[in-house]
Amino acid sequence: VGIFIPLFFAMEELQLFLVPLAIALTFTLISSVVVALTWIPYSLIWLVPSAAATDERPFKKKISRAADRALVRLFYYRHKARWLFYSLLIAVFGIPLFAIEEPDWEDTSWPEFTRSYFDNRSEIDPLVGGLTYKFFNETYFGTPWGRSQGESIYISIRTPQGTPMEEINKMARNFEKIAQPYAHAFEYYETNVSEYSGARMRFYIKDEYLFEYEPYEFYGAAQYLAARTGNSGISVGGLGDGFSTGFGGGSSGRRISLRGFSYNELLLLAEDIAARMKRNPRVQEVDIHTTGSWRSPDLFQYVLDFDEEKLTLKELDRRAVLDAIQLDVNPENIRGRVDMNGERLYLMGLSQMQSNYEEDFMNRARQSDQTFFTVDDIASLTREKTLSQIIREDQSYQRTISVDFLGPPRLATNYIESVLDKVPVPVGASIEFGGGFFSWGESDKLDNYLLILFLTILSVWMIVSALLESWRDPLVVILAIPLSFIGVMIGALYHDINFDQGAIAGTLLAVGVVVNNSILLIHEKQRCRSLNIYGLRSWVQVYRNKMRTVMITSLTTIGGLIPLVVIGTNEFWNDLATVVIWGLGVSLTLIILLMGIWEKRDLRHQTREHRSET
Repeated sequence: VGIFIPLFFAMEELQLFLVPLAIALTFTLISSVVVALTWIPYSLIWLVPSAAATDERPFKKKISRAADRALVRLFYYRHKARWLFYSLLIAVFGIPLFAIEEPDWEDTSWPEFTRSYFDNRSEIDPLVGGLTYKFFNETYFGTPWGRSQGESIYISIRTPQGTPMEEINKMARNFEKIAQPYAHAFEYYETNVSEYSGARMRFYIKDEYLFEYEPYEFYGAAQYLAARTGNSGISVGGLGDGFSTGFGGGSSGRRISLRGFSYNELLLLAEDIAARMKRNPRVQEVDIHTTGSWRSPDLFQYVLDFDEEKLTLKELDRRAVLDAIQLDVNPENIRGRVDMNGERLYLMGLSQMQSNYEEDFMNRARQSDQTFFTVDDIASLTREKTLSQIIREDQSYQRTISVDFLGPPRLATNYIESVLDKVPVPVGASIEFGGGFFSWGESDKLDNYLLILFLTILSVWMIVSALLESWRDPLVVILAIPLSFIGVMIGALYHDINFDQGAIAGTLLAVGVVVNNSILLIHEKQRCRSLNIYGLRSWVQVYRNKMRTVMITSLTTIGGLIPLVVIGTNEFWNDLATVVIWGLGVSLTLIILLMGIWEKRDLRHQTREHRSET
């Protein structure tokens, strides 16, 4: 129960799922305690017949003593090799130096000799970080449906120029056909087909089905169909990072968020990042004008670039030309007027004949004083994509860059991170990227997770100290928690799961069971002390009396959760079961191998032990 107390200090998105689960488990555990203290003792008296006391057979007694001597010898040699076990455990778990942020060397109290580590941390961290480094860098922390695009599934079909509309419509109907068995999970879905831009489809998911399997099963089926459809580029996104197939491979969509106080510097930074990204042939497209919202349509602007030499030959100046084309730029429309740096600029409006607008604007004859000219004679007109909305928060501008990478998600993430590490960031600007635990822009979530971890350990320490009436023995219980973390990290990496609410709940459950197992063993150790049994022989008694109980607790829990992994369809419970199974399995193995490894033969109490046996 104490494990779940820190959840009340978690972020709202975690409390939404985990607090009800914690409350339900708390009442379940309290009920089990009541049953254990009332019904179980009386049922043993009523239902289990009393057995007559029998003396232990001599042969069985010899076998028991031989087993005890073997265990003592095994524990003795295990104690001799304890530093080997300690070194292997630290090497597997790793030293999380990667969590330390590089200090500002111009104003810091860090010792100068540590600078060599920070200069070479990209080579050092993978070596000393162990399993922890691999876990925090390759595991996605978050919930796919927790993002803004999680309410819909998007499918974009791009075809080569000249593809008949009938063929595009046929591809779109194939996706609508596979959506029919899951139609009850969607509010509605719509398809827009164009001979020029292909087809765009959007499936609006009902809120009550966000945590059911149907939308995610359709999501996978749509990706499979996209992979089988040739002669087109088809992207499927909406539930997590986008994944697209077609034109010779699959691509992973990634988004980079930029923040800064200067709009122009942020634009130059985005252009620099885009240029660096495009050096890799796997990068298909880099869009620096993404707003971060799927609902915002693309916006384009016309840019008029004057040729100064041609203006001089025509004896024209910029102001005269702007006066001549004022009907096109529509200066009387307040929406089309922009004041920037003391200069008034005008946005060009689009006529209803959009396809003829550019040609008409460039070739129409115009007059300035006595000079006749066309815009095509003195300038060039280009159509460029721009931000559909300027986002400003806390006095800083925001810009999102989307990168379509041809390859698996992890390869895309590694490449983008390697590029961002080399990008010079202007003063006052910042880059946020990635869903990793120690990634760009995750400081708030990291601080909250660390607070929960600290409060969990503190809660366990206080409860165990009160139960065992000791300050030393709870250390053993606390040190058993990282053993379950090793199993959790192995399970998350092996199954490539998103570490979200289900995995976090599973981790807390695994920690709770491991703490319970450790308490059983340490409590038995205290009982041995009260009987004047010390040294290695005390751990022999602990293993003989309590290890069976520990194994039953862990194995029955694992057995009860296996069906959720084998036949479960809900991602929350599947992740929870996977994490608990790996956490308990690895921790149980390590507890059997390592519990009491620090204990050595106590010669001072051997006489007392011999008398106690006699």
